[in-house]
Amino acid sequence: MKALQSMDDAGKQELMEVLEKALPEVLSDEQKSKKISNLLQAMKKDEIIAATGKNRYAKWHLVNDNGSIKV
Repeated sequence: MKALQSMDDAGKQELMEVLEKALPEVLSDEQKSKKISNLLQAMKKDEIIAATGKNRYAKWHLVNDNGSIKV
């Protein structure tokens, strides 16, 4: 979440670059990508973040308490 706060919005690849340092070294790149995808989807389900755009072009944003995207 700190990464999104500092960047306002971020694509999955940008988040991967920031978060890969926090993930275990034993995971393959594919496993790290899947873990980040799962994390983003869980945060979306909990209405912490929202995505604009689709697929690999999606940008992730933090959500305000009222459900709108923070800008």
